[in-house]
This record gives sequence, structure tokens and C-alpha cells, in this order.
Amino acid sequence: RKTRPHVTRLLHELLFTQTKGHGTALVSALNFLNNLLHRPALVFVLSDFRDPDEAAWTRILKATNQRHEVVALRLVDARELALPDVGWALLQDAETGEVIEVDTSDPAVREHWARAEDLRGQSLVATFRQGRIPALDVRTDRPGVHALQRFLDDAARRRVG
Repeated sequence: RKTRPHVTRLLHELLFTQTKGHGTALVSALNFLNNLLHRPALVFVLSDFRDPDEAAWTRILKATNQRHEVVALRLVDARELALPDVGWALLQDAETGEVIEVDTSDPAVREHWARAEDLRGQSLVATFRQGRIPALDVRTDRPGVHALQRFLDDAARRRVG
């Protein structure tokens, strides 16, 4: 819905709902959405897109975009892009729970990490582009309101122009 009370309720639910699980389950969320919405809608998918079943979520995201207008908002944490030099650290994979010990003071480790994250970002951009899904990175270390407003304004201009 487009009413102010509906938007306010959605924002309240996003801000104050306690999570019930761990990890990303894009397939489940998109299946639920596709079964719930019968008329075309504007859909914002807010995620880090780290769901391990990439082939499945990619397929259903593209299918969802054929029925609805999907906008992908990728959450990006600066600490995931570049490891800080803090010496030995234990890192836990939020998706699998796996814990590894990493020497973050080693420049080669930090470089490998940054390269892997860059490749992952490029892969996501290619996935969104292939599916004709507009995407925006939402950084956790910066206010995103202005970037989102600019993004939506540009998208509106592209639709009209």
C-alpha cells in the first residue's frame, strides 16, 4: 500500500522485530512474497545476498522480477570489505556458523580478503544486471537515505524518459 500509516507500520516492524533465525534465506522469503502478492508490486529486497544457495535465489529473484518490480538493496559492512589489522582474530561465518582463526596483521591475508570481496561484489552486480534488477549498495557505515533517494529519483527518470 502507498498510505503513510502502512509505510510507518512497515518501518516499525523492520526496526523493532526480533530475528528468529540466523543466516539468509532468500528463496523462502521470495517464495512467500510470490505466494502472497497476486498483483504486480514494487518490491525492495534488503539483504547481504550471502545465501549459500546462489543458483536457487538467483533464479527465483529473476522470476520475481518478471512479475513485480524488484529493487535489490545490498547491505554492505565496511568491515567485510577490508579486514582491519588487529592481529589474530576469530571470524564466524554468519551463514554456516563456521569459525576460523585469521592473522589480520598479514598483508597477504588482507589483500586476499579484499580481492575475494571485490570479486563477490562484481558477481552480484553481474547477476543483478543479467536479471535487469536495479541494485544499490547500502553501506552500514554511512547514512543511506540520500543515496536511496537519489537512486529512486534516477530510476523514476529512467521509467519516464
